[in-house]
Amino acid sequence: MKIKRLKGFIQILLLMILLYFVGKAIIKQISNIHWETLKVNYVFLLLALLSDIITRVFGGILYSSLLTRLNSFLPYRIAMSISWLSLLGKYIPGKIAILGSAMYLLSLYKVRPEIAAIVPVMANGLVAIVCLFLSLPLLFSQQGGKIIPFPHFWFFLLLFIGILTILPKNILRLTNWLLNLIRRQSIQTNLRLKQMVIPFGIVLFQCLFTGLTTWLMMRALTTVSVSAIPMVISISVLAGTLGFLAFFSPAGLGVREGVYLLLLSPFIGSEMAVLTAVCLRLLQTLIDLVMGIAGSGLLRLSTHEEIKNV
Repeated sequence: MKIKRLKGFIQILLLMILLYFVGKAIIKQISNIHWETLKVNYVFLLLALLSDIITRVFGGILYSSLLTRLNSFLPYRIAMSISWLSLLGKYIPGKIAILGSAMYLLSLYKVRPEIAAIVPVMANGLVAIVCLFLSLPLLFSQQGGKIIPFPHFWFFLLLFIGILTILPKNILRLTNWLLNLIRRQSIQTNLRLKQMVIPFGIVLFQCLFTGLTTWLMMRALTTVSVSAIPMVISISVLAGTLGFLAFFSPAGLGVREGVYLLLLSPFIGSEMAVLTAVCLRLLQTLIDLVMGIAGSGLLRLSTHEEIKNV
């Protein structure tokens, strides 16, 4: 009990320190914005909203795809609804709530406990692997060069790690290791690389739309070149991954904003980078809530007969 309390105290302390420094930087940049000259392009704002919804749809399709490959088919609307609803768990520090809620909801539809445990873990693992590859160009960017020493070394090291983890047997090893950490039963199954092409493709589109959402939000607030989209995608997936890995930060609060402030500033200036980060946080929180409510409503429409037959 004392160890658990100590962990909780450390998480809160780390979060408070992060929010203090990032919040201080945000407040400073926000105060420098000339609000009278700010013109919001509502067309791009609407497109950013639509792009973020598409990102959530791809996340739901990924759940369905993984369940099918693990011989636990669920209708698309049920699998997507579970992914949307469980995603609300990211707002609870520790990130375990995401996995726990997905496991519980999947178990309601007669999915075997070990499959219910491995699907959310594997889904997040695949996202992390694809984000690793997509963020590699940052090592050779002007921004990354100022922050990260020996970029060529890190590029080849991370590329090697990415190639190793993309193999299905290694994905399962990593997933089983994570399951052991949360005291869940490991799973033994045969997945071939050919079977994982579609899930990786789904995650790739999910990540691309994540970056596109960021660029569209930037474009809604200020002028930014279309040529910046590839680098913005790399920045977005890096921010999202670091936010997820920061176990003490609910929904990556403070982490994502810090990454955006640091890496988007060369494109649109510090003030607009901060405003973009804040607007993205508001937009994505709203979408998470709406999609979670939609998922809950769709699950409630599932009859007992459907649950029995899946």
